[in-house]
Amino acid sequence: MTKAELAALKVEDIDMIRHVVYVNDSCKSYKKRDEYGNAVGGYVHTVGGTKTPKGKRMIPMSYNAQKLFAILLQYRKDKGYQSRYLAYDGEETAARAKSMSKILKTLCARTEIDNFTSHIIRKSFATALSCCPDIDIATISEYLGHAQVSTTVDNYLIPARETIEDRIKKISQMV
Repeated sequence: MTKAELAALKVEDIDMIRHVVYVNDSCKSYKKRDEYGNAVGGYVHTVGGTKTPKGKRMIPMSYNAQKLFAILLQYRKDKGYQSRYLAYDGEETAARAKSMSKILKTLCARTEIDNFTSHIIRKSFATALSCCPDIDIATISEYLGHAQVSTTVDNYLIPARETIEDRIKKISQMV
């Protein structure tokens, strides 16, 4: 999930019973333009659909993700947040998107998990799934919302830190 998608998450997008997150929207920013395409004024910030049709998806939650969402939902309850957005008590899109990094840092401190960014989450998620022999790369690409599998392979899988000998042993056990 990208930072823009995380900032657009609503409370109802988190299904703690089925252990899934529904990605339906993303925060977007664009410059105001006149009829000739010239930039006029500042940025416009909105919440709308995902970048591509493949971006709208359902993502299974790991146990750590469930733990983080449970803490975040409790934090919202304790603070009396009324906003429909999960990680922000307000409706201003620009402020919510900008505060997402701070929110992630606070969550990490509260849960004693090493600090991370939304991009690291995506790469770690993809890499962990790629190590599971029952999950194919197309499924991983679908979870990340990529239209092309090559985007997942080229940009999101972290190379294994094992030796050639270790890889040969693994391959020998499978084949």
